[in-house]
Amino acid sequence: MSSDNIQINEYVYFIHIPKTSGNSLKSKQIDKLGHGFNVKNIYRTPANKKGWIGYKTCDWEIYKYNKTPNTKISIIRNPFDLLCSYYHHGEKLNPNGEYCHSGWASVNYTHQFKTFKELAVVVS
Repeated sequence: MSSDNIQINEYVYFIHIPKTSGNSLKSKQIDKLGHGFNVKNIYRTPANKKGWIGYKTCDWEIYKYNKTPNTKISIIRNPFDLLCSYYHHGEKLNPNGEYCHSGWASVNYTHQFKTFKELAVVVS
């Protein structure tokens, strides 16, 4: 598809994929909806199950696109770089097992990943 065939509507929604530089995107014309998904049953680990302290439930918010017609955009990142960013986000893992924001959404804390290789093996 050539760029001549792309139509941008008046309303533009940004679909944020965590760890893809979406927070650095700035425009008055773009509505940012935060972290969410458009499919049901996507699970996250809440704080009461050793997940990130900011998650109160297991469910992600479902995006709502109230303005139509609209255009949806996103940023895609190399999967390996994204995985590295997930692991290296936040603090180092506490050796005593106490809560810490280690890894994006505290993934290192939740699963007690001590090395990047441990995370990579689980994901692959």
